[in-house]
Amino acid sequence: MRKDEAHGSPSEHEPFPSSQSSENGSRPRKEKRGVRLLAELVRFNFGKLVLLNMIFVVACLPLVTLPCALAGMSRVLGLIIERRPFFIFYDFRTAFVSEWKRASAAGWSVIGLVALAVAAYVMYLRGGVPGGSLLAGVCVILVVFFVAVGSYVFPLVVRTDLGVKDVLKNSLLLVQLRLPYTVLSLLLSLAILLVCFAFLPFTALLLPLIGFSLIGLVQVYNAMEGITQYVARKEGE
Repeated sequence: MRKDEAHGSPSEHEPFPSSQSSENGSRPRKEKRGVRLLAELVRFNFGKLVLLNMIFVVACLPLVTLPCALAGMSRVLGLIIERRPFFIFYDFRTAFVSEWKRASAAGWSVIGLVALAVAAYVMYLRGGVPGGSLLAGVCVILVVFFVAVGSYVFPLVVRTDLGVKDVLKNSLLLVQLRLPYTVLSLLLSLAILLVCFAFLPFTALLLPLIGFSLIGLVQVYNAMEGITQYVARKEGE
């Protein structure tokens, strides 16, 4: 079931006025979606995204807290996307602390599957076994699939009261139900990563300063669309 949408955190700011209304009583403008909305969110929240990125990097330095940090980032990015008042430190810490059990259990489950698929890829590629190249290709597909599943896990953790088993099950279902959008979001995230690494050393600071926030923004936006369509509405929220 989706969590109560009432938000009681201290209000830091409103990111920007809703694009559905306009001044002087003129006809409301069409709501922006997709890449146009993401670009506008980055424009109006650039400094906040940089701050969030740095908080995330510090929060996941002890590697064991990576899923908790991803939950905290997902919470803040969700509020940015919904254009709701937010306080970065408060909302990040609240999700980090309150959701650590579900985030860790679900997150490390997916991370473990990704690690196993990567290890199998290396083994098949270097093992010299018959059909090793084909099996290595299957492992690459599994890595991409598990990463896609993980992109839904943390938004589900912070936006629903589902147990760990149901979070994982719904993440698997959402990947299939929103396959084209999931693929597009992964490709956009890959493009951001390529920009961060393709022009090194000039772009060395992009990832630690804002790269993670940009990738997270893309993934959380896609996940929220799916959660609203298939999870929240199914529960009658």
